[in-house]
Amino acid sequence: MKLLPLAVAITGLAAVTAAPTSAPAHPHPPASIQALLTAHSVPQAFDSQLASYSCPVERGPVKEGADADRAKVATSVTYSSIRTLVGKAKPSSYPTNSRIGPVELRTYQLSNVHIRQYKIETDGDIHLVIKDASGHHMIAEIPYNACVPSRSPWKTRIAAARSGFVGRYKLSTGWLYINRVVSLRGLAMFDPLHGQTGVAANGIELHPVFRILW
Repeated sequence: MKLLPLAVAITGLAAVTAAPTSAPAHPHPPASIQALLTAHSVPQAFDSQLASYSCPVERGPVKEGADADRAKVATSVTYSSIRTLVGKAKPSSYPTNSRIGPVELRTYQLSNVHIRQYKIETDGDIHLVIKDASGHHMIAEIPYNACVPSRSPWKTRIAAARSGFVGRYKLSTGWLYINRVVSLRGLAMFDPLHGQTGVAANGIELHPVFRILW
């Protein structure tokens, strides 16, 4: 499927200029990319080179299902809920290349959740804010496939989930608001709290999302 035109926000890109541990280092960005990195609040046309340069750094391998513990993740599906996941204990540390058991070692499906808002982030991921009927909320993210290493067992399914989303909704650097009820399947991961929109109190996310049941 041909993807719709995308856009990437430049605000805050300085935070992602450090190279991921799972990718070759980029000591100095090319001049053309540096110009984008230093721009402020200026929507730009989607740039795959920029997105690849800005691939997730903090817990990047875990976010993409490419970490050292990926083979330990259960292939059977645990049917859960936002309420259950946001009730898990917040971890005391966040390893970059390994998963926090037992929560991050399961495949989850969250049924009948509401996507309330979404946008595309600087690393190309689609950031979804999801809620249940009682108002519990958390984040779910669909990675930008060029940032997902081939060693991730979920790479093909992540691409399919993203294609399905982009085929239905336009993407924007700014928030877009919908109220679509879906079921999401993916892996749980704990993200350090840094003011993310829609974040759960314990920082848990469904990330990566690799299946959307419309």
